[in-house]
Amino acid sequence: MENIFFGKIFGKFKLLNITYIFMKGRVFKQKNETTIPNDFFYFYEKFEESKEFNIRLLEINSINKFNPFRYFYSLYEKYLRYRTGLSFYGNEFLKYQNLKTVYKSDKILLVNESVSFSLLLLFLFLKKITKIEITIILMGLFSKINVNNKYHSRILKRMFNLYDKFIFVGKGEYDFAQKNYPEWSEKYFFLPFSVDQDFWKPKKNNQNKKEILFLGNDLNRDFEFAYNLGKNMTKYSFIFVSNGFSKYKKHKNIQILNSNWSEGSLADIDIRNIFEKSALTIVPLINTIQPSGQSVSLQSMSMNVPVIITKTEGFWDSDTFKNYKNIIIKHKPQNISGIISGTKIFISSASTSMFEASFLKVPSLLFRMNSNQNLIDSAYEKLGHFFNLDKKDLISTHKIAKLIMLMFKNRNKIKKMMIKSNIEVEKIKKNYRKIFKFNNE
Repeated sequence: MENIFFGKIFGKFKLLNITYIFMKGRVFKQKNETTIPNDFFYFYEKFEESKEFNIRLLEINSINKFNPFRYFYSLYEKYLRYRTGLSFYGNEFLKYQNLKTVYKSDKILLVNESVSFSLLLLFLFLKKITKIEITIILMGLFSKINVNNKYHSRILKRMFNLYDKFIFVGKGEYDFAQKNYPEWSEKYFFLPFSVDQDFWKPKKNNQNKKEILFLGNDLNRDFEFAYNLGKNMTKYSFIFVSNGFSKYKKHKNIQILNSNWSEGSLADIDIRNIFEKSALTIVPLINTIQPSGQSVSLQSMSMNVPVIITKTEGFWDSDTFKNYKNIIIKHKPQNISGIISGTKIFISSASTSMFEASFLKVPSLLFRMNSNQNLIDSAYEKLGHFFNLDKKDLISTHKIAKLIMLMFKNRNKIKKMMIKSNIEVEKIKKNYRKIFKFNNE
């Protein structure tokens, strides 16, 4: 991945001056946290370590001395925000040292579309007097742009004309751009977001994890769903690390920690410690083309914490998380028999689909999720289902994962056990005819 970034994005020749421009938060973390992951620095530290590059990190930050020009420019940007609903905060970047650094840069990397909106006017001017190359890392541009809005259409066209390279961290958004704006496709690059696995790794093997975690402030998160889920699953403990629940009442099984990444209200080490005690991470989303939930999901998986996430149009890597190895993801399946027949291990609630799994002799792991799924174990065994758990067992994710692996390794033995199960189809048919008085079927 680093080879892609250094080669295709920035070229293989020597670079004199590279400048990263972020929204606020990185400088604060560098100054106030002793150990930080490199996730959201996008290879900045690699350039910093190299002697070939003169690297600078700048931020759009409201901490500036009063300046009359900046004040009037802020009023103009306030008007732009009102008319477009987009992030225009370029006035917070306007100070002499920033402009001097930008002017001397050979290549500039703008991290996210908010930065690219904010500095659009500045670079429209600078491009006329310098040969600067500008790259944007995108994580939701097309979820913010409405092509039916004339202001948005003009802004998007100027961005395509002005900026030189567009890096998409989500495959869904990259495919969307390729399909809907193919005339600019030579500027597109897909570079999946990656996490710092040296940082995001469990320090201990905790078998007593109990918390269900919700993490993030992204406006595409479904906060209402998460809250109602926690409120109705009173037997489980939830921890919500977000500023998105301020309007909701406190609930006895839900702990809410207000957190803002850019303000450093919780250090990354604190977040890692929360992952350490979490059994599951939930990422409920509103449908969007933005690769929402990407970083949280990857951090969670790196910490060996399973993730449940909503499938959206902008899902960030469908090629990897679809039909790989022994896992198949199905949405609204029409032919359950056809799906089960090609399955090595069937995991389901103890619903009617268990009869088809039984008939097809597919080893299964069933969960009794509802009060009507209350057969005794011996009844399930007669159907050929020897592994049955209750809803409350779902919290033991590590144990369930081990059980599934054991079942997979011994699936042929389980099939032999299922063949010996004593459900006799002919007797079922006979009783069916007798009860319903069908004589000729």
